[in-house]
Amino acid sequence: MSENVNNTHPENQPENPETPETENQDTAPETAEETFTVTRDQMEKMEQLAKMVSDASDKYLRLAAEYDNFRKRTAKEKESLYGDAKADTVKPFLEVLDNLERGLAQFEEGDPHRQGMEMICKQFMTVLEKLGVQQIEALGQPFDPARHNAVMHIESEDLGENVVSQVFQAGFTLDGKVVGHHDGLMYYTLGQRRGLGIGGSGDGRRWFVVGKDLQNNVLLVEQGEDSPLLYSDAAECELPSWAAGHAPVEPGERLECKVRLRHRQPLQDAYLALTDDGFRLDFAQKQRAVTPGQAAVVYVGDYCLGGGTVRAAL
Repeated sequence: MSENVNNTHPENQPENPETPETENQDTAPETAEETFTVTRDQMEKMEQLAKMVSDASDKYLRLAAEYDNFRKRTAKEKESLYGDAKADTVKPFLEVLDNLERGLAQFEEGDPHRQGMEMICKQFMTVLEKLGVQQIEALGQPFDPARHNAVMHIESEDLGENVVSQVFQAGFTLDGKVVGHHDGLMYYTLGQRRGLGIGGSGDGRRWFVVGKDLQNNVLLVEQGEDSPLLYSDAAECELPSWAAGHAPVEPGERLECKVRLRHRQPLQDAYLALTDDGFRLDFAQKQRAVTPGQAAVVYVGDYCLGGGTVRAAL
């Protein structure tokens, strides 16, 4: 029988056991730094690539901005086209409404026909309002050249200065934009009586255009074809053109001649004198409806001397 001797008893252990030392136990191994060598060609290529990236980025940003502007511009153009088409559709109906209101004015209060016309006008206006049409308030309001077209001036102690005293034809706005008014004073001529939209109000005689105030957007009209405002003693003309290549009179002199201001008008006696940029015609008799833009053709006997364009009636 054999015995096993346990040698783990403290008496059998050495007094100072030595623990084997591990080299570099607390320090990490050092890593050698890698170095790269960049040649001049490589540096130039990198700079070129960086520039290409920058250029591409700028190009992308510009294209994005241009597309955004294009999208906004297209949307605005579509909106404008829709608004113009809508206005062109509505305008003829405003003329119908004007005629309905003129017909309404022919009936006395309480007349059954008037009541029927009033119902039609009200229904018509309700339909227009659903489309965005609103009538411009004018009566008793301060005159606004951007929204009102004046056709005459009157003096009244009961009204303030530049106050609308009478409305001959209503104005309208469509989605806030003025529609249903004349296209501009330049489309009216002195002596014109058609297309004014005034009708037979006043003393019953026809209305005639007797003047235009372009600065204040005012069209001047009067009843009767013999208004003194329609007649002129003289006319200043510009853009002269002479058959002989030069003026038929010396500066400071007057030439007795004849003039025609309208097609098929009989020749009218006048005196011609030169001005700094044209010539002046003084009529022997007042001439009716002398209008800027008319041609003034000058004659002596049957010989045409030339002419010019009327700039102003005097």
